[in-house]
Amino acid sequence: MKKYILNVFLILAVFNAKSQVNTTCFFEIDFGDFFHNDTVCLSINQYSVLNKKVLTSDFSTGITDAIVEVFNYMGSGLITIGKDSIKIKRISTPIKIKVSLNGRLSKYKINLEQGRYIKLSKNKIDKNEIDKNEFVFYQSKNPFEYE
Repeated sequence: MKKYILNVFLILAVFNAKSQVNTTCFFEIDFGDFFHNDTVCLSINQYSVLNKKVLTSDFSTGITDAIVEVFNYMGSGLITIGKDSIKIKRISTPIKIKVSLNGRLSKYKINLEQGRYIKLSKNKIDKNEIDKNEFVFYQSKNPFEYE
């Protein structure tokens, strides 16, 4: 009997470890600098992720509170936005994102070979002028660093 319980315990431990390996972040989207009460919508493939979310960048860190993480695991997926989450089907490639800033739509096709970390910042034209409706797109193989 003890041997049976031990075997069941080992099988459960293996499944638990396997599920943890498969839940690593597939890719991440951060909204960075120069947002100030700006309205943003985001969809990833067919999934609506942010709908008219008002963003403001933290002056000291240069990032908003909208950090989107996409996970693929066990044939399905999950999108997290802070403490909120959306259960989805597994995200497949090509990955297409649509994002609007104050009503102006931009579209991007994501190639994960160029990195799984994506940052969208508001376009700053010069020291005094900010274009309220354009993004600057960054993609990296390494996580972005914020202070």
